[in-house]
Amino acid sequence: MVAQSITPSTTAQLLAGLNQVESIRKKIRLNYTVIGTVLLIGLIIEAVTWMSIAVAIIILFVLVYTNWYGIPVSKFEKSFIETITKNTVGLIHPALQIDYQSHLKLSEITNTGLINATPDYFSGKNLIFGEINHTSIRISEIYCHWKNTTHVRTDAKHVFNGLVAKVENAGFNFEDLAISTNKQDLIIALQQQPELQHGNWQNKVYYWSKLLDEKSIQFTKAFSQQFADFDTKKHIKLGASGNTLMIAIIHPSGFNYFNPSIFKTVFDSKAMETYYSDLQFLFSCATTVDYSS
Repeated sequence: MVAQSITPSTTAQLLAGLNQVESIRKKIRLNYTVIGTVLLIGLIIEAVTWMSIAVAIIILFVLVYTNWYGIPVSKFEKSFIETITKNTVGLIHPALQIDYQSHLKLSEITNTGLINATPDYFSGKNLIFGEINHTSIRISEIYCHWKNTTHVRTDAKHVFNGLVAKVENAGFNFEDLAISTNKQDLIIALQQQPELQHGNWQNKVYYWSKLLDEKSIQFTKAFSQQFADFDTKKHIKLGASGNTLMIAIIHPSGFNYFNPSIFKTVFDSKAMETYYSDLQFLFSCATTVDYSS
């Protein structure tokens, strides 16, 4: 399982269509500039001349201007996210579709043990889905956190902030399994079940399970080879049960793939390449590992 390298051609495809989004951003910023300037002039006039009527006229102008030329920031943000997601998914596989209004459900994730305690807050966005070679794939961003941090397998801030893939195939037959590249997850698991102390099988991979069979070891080897290329601030978690496999790339609590702002350009190729690499990695895990052997 070898991730595709990001070439200049790939970056160009990720950036495709963003000129229109950048134009929307500039128009909104121009509108804010015009409105801010006019309001400032109105305040100066009122302060110097005490002409309240001038302020009323300025406010009326702002209202009319906003009605005629105003563009909601939400329109820019929606256009930005949808353009980038569409470009990225198109590069990954043509059979994948996107539902911008949906995401993986909490029940889908907890059923495989990827999250082992009900969070106090749960949300998600941008569901990517499709069926490839009789395998159902569903991927979305998921965010949740806990107030009660007892026995929660997560990072130091007790937050789960990840890109999660759910993979289902009738041919899968997994024993209940959990794998993580986060050392703290291993420590908590071993505290709960000391008999699972398998030692450090590989320097970069930590895992626990009731039964480590050939399928899980094969997968562990496959993604441990890729882990060296990952940002050290993020880690991988896996949960499996029956015919369902859940894989997640977990980021620090404050991480966000895309945080659109009218005050900065949309042409942030680094963020787009990170999203593409993570999504492509999950897709490769879902489609190229031979789980049946």
